[in-house]
Amino acid sequence: MSDFINLCNDQQLPEKDFYLTFCARCSQSECARSIVNRHGRFEDRVTNWYEQLFTQVPRVDDPGDSRVQQANTKKFIMLDVSRPYEVQGSWIDPLQPASEPPPVPKPGLTALNTPFQQGTMLSSSPPPQKSTLQKPDPWAGPVPKSGEVVPLGAKIRLGGGGKV
Repeated sequence: MSDFINLCNDQQLPEKDFYLTFCARCSQSECARSIVNRHGRFEDRVTNWYEQLFTQVPRVDDPGDSRVQQANTKKFIMLDVSRPYEVQGSWIDPLQPASEPPPVPKPGLTALNTPFQQGTMLSSSPPPQKSTLQKPDPWAGPVPKSGEVVPLGAKIRLGGGGKV
């Protein structure tokens, strides 16, 4: 396999700079410095996946393994899982079935909003009178008299004083 650094480095850059800038990205398969011939990270993962996942797995109890030295410096607390721990306050055991299953919200808008309940009072005061429940709309027009309502399908002329 040939080394094309003299041919490629026509600007006479320092060899280390040229290697980091160009050879690290080169895909020339005939050059020994090319990334194709140096196996990239993906190729290493493909060829070594079995060893990394099954046979050479780092163990925390191995003090010589450099991959787990940071974890070895931590002080972990061993918990006794053979006895249940006491919890202050009311405790609901998640392993025991509940006496009443929690309500399941119905799909649709009712699951997103709190349902409206007419006449519900939050205080202990007596309920208000009907007239105070509905306030008049200040933007509403005058209430029409019985003879002033235009029937459905009628033809009207706007802006004129005569009838059609």
